[in-house]
Amino acid sequence: MTLKSCYSKSDTRLRISFASLAGIIVSALLFGSAYAAEVDTLIDVSRSKLKVAQASQERIDQLNDERRALYNEYKAVIKEIEGLKIYNQQLNKQILNQRTEMERIKTTIENVAVTQRQIVPLMLRMIEGLKQFVALDMPFLKDERESRVARLEQLMDDSNISIAEKFRAVIQAYQIENEYGNTIEAYSGIRNIEGVDLKVNILRVGRISMAYQTPDGKYTGYWDKNANGWVETTSSADRSNISQGIRIA
Repeated sequence: MTLKSCYSKSDTRLRISFASLAGIIVSALLFGSAYAAEVDTLIDVSRSKLKVAQASQERIDQLNDERRALYNEYKAVIKEIEGLKIYNQQLNKQILNQRTEMERIKTTIENVAVTQRQIVPLMLRMIEGLKQFVALDMPFLKDERESRVARLEQLMDDSNISIAEKFRAVIQAYQIENEYGNTIEAYSGIRNIEGVDLKVNILRVGRISMAYQTPDGKYTGYWDKNANGWVETTSSADRSNISQGIRIA
């Protein structure tokens, strides 16, 4: 083997080595770029998942706050209902006593000639009691109820009306008042709000509650038994509940 041929073979091996090395370097660069791109993708995905998780946690926190608020509102309503139950029980006792009294009077009315002198004073006391009850009760249909009492007072002064007819009218007025405690109704009325007479829709639920709302929903209020007056509310929940109650009634 000549020296020249040796050099040729060495050059060939060097070229092959350089070519292999170049291939390795290119592969490494390509692999590094692909790996870096994959890492970036994984980072983006992780960030996206983290944002979703954060949003979910915020929603969970919000729902927990809403749940606590609803629970507190529920407890307040339950407490109010318990108070109203006691109030209704007292009213039912009064109504029961009135019914007992009316039944007793019906039994004795058959002998009008004997009991006439007692019936007239009794009816006058019943009318006066009804008048006071209307004045102290929640102010629903106030004009109508006061007019009914005034007609009874006029009826008692009319000598052309029999005692039996007068008594029937008094009993009927008591029955109408009694029915108010078992009905729900909505009707139009006028409320003086901020010095201005405004048309309102009034909601009455038996003798448990009474509320009003202007047709545009701007003003909403309810009757406060303790304060014996109207109280305006700005609560969106109160406005929504009263509006729904008016539609139902």
